Amino acid sequence: MYLNENLSQKDLNKIKKIIKKEIKSLEEKKLEKKIKKIIEKEIKKIKKEEEEKIHEISKDMLQSFFDLMYKEKSVWQKKVKLK
Repeated sequence: MYLNENLSQKDLNKIKKIIKKEIKSLEEKKLEKKIKKIIEKEIKKIKKEEEEKIHEISKDMLQSFFDLMYKEKSVWQKKVKLK
């Protein structure tokens, strides 16, 4: 495809600037998308790790409660009178 009119150097420079600006804009959008993907992936990873920690803490807490209630019956039997 050819242009039928002669373009001046000034016009050519303007066209080049517009093209460069558009290319830069596209690159920034692609980079932004990549960054978002990476951040979302890391957030999911962190959430999974937190869930595992919460599970472990809950498990330890329940085990401690079990130890208190069943291994040391005398402590809670004094507080609660069983019939």
